[in-house]
Amino acid sequence: MMTSLSTRFYQYILAQGVLFGVGVGMIFYPCLSAISTHFSRRRGTAVGIAFTGSGVGGVVYPIMFQRLFVEVGFPWAVRISGFISLACCAVAIATVTRRREPVRHQAPWIDPKIFQDVPFILVVAGSVFVCLGLFIPFFYIADYARDHRLSSTTAFYIISAMNGGGIVGRLAPPLVSDFIGPFNIIVPCAFLLGLSPLVFWIFAKSLVAIVLFAILYGFLSGGFIAILIPCVAKISKPNVIGTRIGVLYSIVSFA
Repeated sequence: MMTSLSTRFYQYILAQGVLFGVGVGMIFYPCLSAISTHFSRRRGTAVGIAFTGSGVGGVVYPIMFQRLFVEVGFPWAVRISGFISLACCAVAIATVTRRREPVRHQAPWIDPKIFQDVPFILVVAGSVFVCLGLFIPFFYIADYARDHRLSSTTAFYIISAMNGGGIVGRLAPPLVSDFIGPFNIIVPCAFLLGLSPLVFWIFAKSLVAIVLFAILYGFLSGGFIAILIPCVAKISKPNVIGTRIGVLYSIVSFA
């Protein structure tokens, strides 16, 4: 809502950058952490289904914004999206629960021992390196499409196609990870995620090629994002999963 009232650049930074980031950190990741505490055998599938919502939003919102910008203008387009998010978040907050297990000691918010856990440190370090370039295609695929003489309308649909691939990526790889392990899936996902722009994107010149790259990259990025939390849960005790996920994404956010 504050973004719709912004008129200066620093106001957009504060509203869309700081406030939005704080809101995501307070709602999105705690909900995912809570879901992971309910499952052990099917944790990847459960978290993947939860992550699918962001993929659906990624398909709907670009198309919705494109039409709303023309029909009602930027301020009301942002407000409408805010009302939709408010309704969805209200449902999530009202229904989310975590599995309560008897524990002798409540896990601290920041546990220095986390940084002595080598597997967790390696997961964090690998995630930082992947996230340094993870969202670049999402930000620039529309401009790339327009540079190759595609219309702005088509460019918006390409973003939706990329997020559509992410829906499948958030479902299929996590499902497979429940059978062969999350680390056996996230490693090839991360490798192909970095390789695909080098061997596919830079050679994609036509509409078909750009759309195919968008779908493939969306699939791989969706798989990486969805499996990251099960990887953390795999190497963590139930009472510290939330703390570790919070630490992970706090560090990754700087990437």
